[in-house]
Amino acid sequence: MGKIRLLLVDDEQFLCKIVKLNLERSGDYEVTTAYSGEEGLRKAQEARFDIILTDLRMPSMNGENLVQALKAVHPDVPVLVWTVCYGNP
Repeated sequence: MGKIRLLLVDDEQFLCKIVKLNLERSGDYEVTTAYSGEEGLRKAQEARFDIILTDLRMPSMNGENLVQALKAVHPDVPVLVWTVCYGNP
Protein backbone atom coordinates (compact mmCIF):
# COMPACT_ATOMS: atom_id res chain seq x y z
CA MET A 1 0.00 0.00 0.00
CA GLY A 2 1.23 3.51 -0.84
CA LYS A 3 1.31 6.57 1.34
CA ILE A 4 -1.94 8.10 2.55
CA ARG A 5 -2.61 11.31 0.61
CA LEU A 6 -3.80 13.92 3.13
CA LEU A 7 -4.96 17.47 2.46
CA LEU A 8 -4.41 19.75 5.45
CA VAL A 9 -6.36 23.04 5.39
CA ASP A 10 -5.60 25.65 8.05
CA ASP A 11 -4.94 29.39 7.95
CA GLU A 12 -2.22 28.99 10.60
CA GLN A 13 0.75 28.37 8.30
CA PHE A 14 3.22 27.53 11.08
CA LEU A 15 0.85 24.91 12.49
CA CYS A 16 0.41 23.39 9.01
CA LYS A 17 4.16 23.12 8.57
CA ILE A 18 4.61 21.39 11.95
CA VAL A 19 1.77 18.91 11.35
CA LYS A 20 2.99 18.22 7.79
CA LEU A 21 6.55 17.62 8.99
CA ASN A 22 5.47 15.20 11.71
CA LEU A 23 3.04 13.25 9.55
CA GLU A 24 5.51 12.92 6.68
CA ARG A 25 8.28 11.94 9.08
CA SER A 26 6.22 8.86 10.00
CA GLY A 27 6.63 7.67 6.41
CA ASP A 28 2.92 6.89 6.04
CA TYR A 29 1.62 10.22 4.73
CA GLU A 30 2.02 12.50 1.75
CA VAL A 31 0.67 15.87 2.96
CA THR A 32 -0.52 18.76 0.81
CA THR A 33 -1.26 22.02 2.62
CA ALA A 34 -3.70 24.82 1.89
CA TYR A 35 -3.89 28.03 3.91
CA SER A 36 -7.53 28.92 3.25
CA GLY A 37 -10.82 27.17 2.61
CA GLU A 38 -10.85 28.41 -0.97
CA GLU A 39 -7.34 27.09 -1.63
CA GLY A 40 -8.26 23.77 0.00
CA LEU A 41 -11.33 23.40 -2.19
CA ARG A 42 -9.32 24.20 -5.31
CA LYS A 43 -6.67 21.61 -4.43
CA ALA A 44 -9.36 19.01 -3.71
CA GLN A 45 -10.85 19.68 -7.14
CA GLU A 46 -7.44 19.30 -8.80
CA ALA A 47 -6.25 16.13 -7.04
CA ARG A 48 -7.63 13.11 -5.20
CA PHE A 49 -6.96 12.74 -1.46
CA ASP A 50 -7.56 9.82 0.89
CA ILE A 51 -8.47 12.10 3.79
CA ILE A 52 -8.91 15.82 4.41
CA LEU A 53 -8.19 17.59 7.69
CA THR A 54 -9.50 21.14 8.03
CA ASP A 55 -9.58 23.83 10.66
CA LEU A 56 -13.03 24.97 11.75
CA ARG A 57 -12.17 28.64 12.27
CA MET A 58 -10.79 30.33 9.17
CA PRO A 59 -11.52 33.70 7.58
CA SER A 60 -13.74 33.84 4.51
CA MET A 61 -14.62 30.15 3.93
CA ASN A 62 -14.69 28.45 7.33
CA GLY A 63 -14.37 24.71 7.94
CA GLU A 64 -18.11 24.08 7.98
CA ASN A 65 -18.58 25.69 4.56
CA LEU A 66 -15.53 23.86 3.24
CA VAL A 67 -16.88 20.49 4.39
CA GLN A 68 -20.16 21.13 2.53
CA ALA A 69 -18.30 22.09 -0.65
CA LEU A 70 -15.91 19.13 -0.37
CA LYS A 71 -18.76 16.66 0.06
CA ALA A 72 -20.22 17.91 -3.22
CA VAL A 73 -16.89 17.25 -4.96
CA HIS A 74 -15.79 14.01 -3.25
CA PRO A 75 -18.64 12.63 -1.11
CA ASP A 76 -16.69 9.48 -0.24
CA VAL A 77 -13.55 11.17 1.12
CA PRO A 78 -13.47 11.41 4.95
CA VAL A 79 -13.15 14.95 6.29
CA LEU A 80 -11.97 15.63 9.84
CA VAL A 81 -12.58 19.06 11.38
CA TRP A 82 -10.40 20.46 14.14
CA THR A 83 -9.68 23.77 15.77
CA VAL A 84 -7.10 25.17 18.14
CA CYS A 85 -8.25 27.59 20.83
CA TYR A 86 -5.84 30.10 22.34
CA GLY A 87 -7.07 31.62 25.59
CA ASN A 88 -10.83 32.08 25.73
CA PRO A 89 -12.68 30.38 22.83
